[in-house]
Amino acid sequence: MKRLFNNPILSLSLPAFFCLPAICVTGFVLVAALGDAQAQGRADTPINLLTLGTSAKQSNSLTDDTPIEDNQSASAHAGTDNAPVRLSDNSSETDSEAATTAQTLTEEGALAPKDDNPINSIDEKNLAKNAVKGDAIEENAVDGDAIDVDAIDVDSGTPTLSLNRTSPRSDLPATSIGRRSVSKISLASVGLKRPATLSPDLNALIWSDSDAEQALYLLRNVPALGSAPILNKLVFEIVSIATVPPKGAGPVAEELVSARLNWLAAAGQSDALAEIVRMLPEDDKWADWKRWQVEYDLIRQADATACRDAEKKAQSTLDDFWHQSRIICALLAGDANKARFAADILKVSGGEDANFFQLVDKLLGRTDELSLDLTTLDSVDLVLMDAAREQISLAAFEQIPPSMIQAASNFRYLAADAALKTSFMLFERGLQERAPTEQIWRALLEAPMPTEAALATLDGLDAAGYTDAHHDALASASLWVSLALRNEADTSQLIQRAFQTELRSGRPELLAELYASLIRQRFRDAEDIDTELQKDFALLLALSGTEEPLPAALTAQADFTASLGAILAAANGAAWQAQSLDEANAWALLPILRAQQSAAPQNDWTVILAEGAGIPAKSNSLVYHRLSPPHLLALSELAEAGNIAETALLASMLVQPVTLGWIDPDDSAQIIKALHKVGLPRVAGQFAEEVVKAHLLRRNFSPVS
Repeated sequence: MKRLFNNPILSLSLPAFFCLPAICVTGFVLVAALGDAQAQGRADTPINLLTLGTSAKQSNSLTDDTPIEDNQSASAHAGTDNAPVRLSDNSSETDSEAATTAQTLTEEGALAPKDDNPINSIDEKNLAKNAVKGDAIEENAVDGDAIDVDAIDVDSGTPTLSLNRTSPRSDLPATSIGRRSVSKISLASVGLKRPATLSPDLNALIWSDSDAEQALYLLRNVPALGSAPILNKLVFEIVSIATVPPKGAGPVAEELVSARLNWLAAAGQSDALAEIVRMLPEDDKWADWKRWQVEYDLIRQADATACRDAEKKAQSTLDDFWHQSRIICALLAGDANKARFAADILKVSGGEDANFFQLVDKLLGRTDELSLDLTTLDSVDLVLMDAAREQISLAAFEQIPPSMIQAASNFRYLAADAALKTSFMLFERGLQERAPTEQIWRALLEAPMPTEAALATLDGLDAAGYTDAHHDALASASLWVSLALRNEADTSQLIQRAFQTELRSGRPELLAELYASLIRQRFRDAEDIDTELQKDFALLLALSGTEEPLPAALTAQADFTASLGAILAAANGAAWQAQSLDEANAWALLPILRAQQSAAPQNDWTVILAEGAGIPAKSNSLVYHRLSPPHLLALSELAEAGNIAETALLASMLVQPVTLGWIDPDDSAQIIKALHKVGLPRVAGQFAEEVVKAHLLRRNFSPVS
């Protein structure tokens, strides 16, 4: 099996060509043999240090005696032109009304909340059957036995850490537009129908006044991950929702969709990406994404959906991937005989994926030893490792692309360092909150890297105020874990040194709340603290967003933290106070406060100047990065014209490559004004708060030598 997007499609050599008739005959036999192989559940119980779920009712452990149904909505399918078997061909390509109805139903099916009542689910499927005239509807409530992994000697003695966050065997609705003749205009509008969370103006009309070529330029250039979390969230909503296409979208419709898919993949938004991929037509243009979708479903343990798609595709192709997927489905369904027969046929036919065949043999009980090439593992090989209870090491997990990161939290046998790095990647992408991230990190009994080694790794990094510098996620997470486990006398100094290092190496504001938690933990055992550390620690606690009072050892910093609170309030529209800006050395933030319409105090500044009292000494100015003036001028024009989507994407394109504390406050103020102008006050306010926090961390935290 070749890795997705990195290898060419399988080609046949001349000897293989002469063997084609025999292979085809064997293939038809294989189709019949595996026709009933539907994967419904996996029987092994994971070994977890910690399992995360959304509620107490969602259990992530699977047991042999508990059948789990794969509840999903109806899926409309029509075969490709060269498929030997067609599910339906009832002139759906020519019935525009039926096509529109089908598209509406499938898209809404992907977005509607799941109903736990099976009766309601059946009613919805019947309704879809009556409404869609030209598409075949496939029911996917498949009953079957899970593979009895306990009967196979695949014991793993090493503890693993699970990031599983979903209820088992819970598929997303398999929404698929099964028509090859989807118009380009319809294609350009594909997306999720979800209510806006940041502004009611983020609706289906956000692109209606935009030019398609300009929209394509922005979509291709907006960073998928940057310094401002609120802008990441804003871009996600714009990229993922279904909208009226921009003007002139027809000739570049496929490019517009591809740009959106690529952004979602790079951002790690696996779940939303999968929903949109299911809506794409079944043609060669989207073949790689359809393959990605099956890998995604197998990783997140939605076996029935993945196996249905693999079964259909394998009937019309000789590509190893689809036949390997069918073998995996047979294994997960507990049909060892069919899996064994199909694997032997594939191997004889020229299958070259040594990792795959080793793992299949392990699950079939034909071998106890594995000698895997970790550099060539792909996503589906990791599915087999997880099913075989083989620990997935960090080296093996490195082969997972960012597009799979959200689904990868379903792996149950991740090594501690792989789980730690995965949780950091989820956290920095806004896919996991701080609290569950801290839970996972605190569950470790030992850090993958000692404090000194992690510090040494990060000391060599200097992002110089930019976010594109390579940030070592494992080193950052390991450093925090090692400090949480440490209780030596020098721990407080090491916490300060660690955050100074993070300030230099990239994203200090990302870790501020986590380090505030370390400080509170430290003060449970320490009644006093060195004076030189007090201001730094008080700053982190004040910016952590909690309402907890300062520890007794930091009461001397009460005035300083009160000033920080007043500045944050001003960033949200309250009146600013000169004394607070003096105390925090934060006069540079005044343009941002004014952009947030923070009122000035009622002072007679002329009198103050004449008296010469209360005038602060000139402070050393920070060195800032200036944003591109032409882009800022374009941003102002777009905002004046009311182009909400273009304004948002251009703002993110400008800001995300620069660490927030390094952006010139005048430039940040222009971004805030533009967001207000297009009706995004909530986004503008949160962005202002993020900038103020980042600036205060940089300005007031002890400087790095």
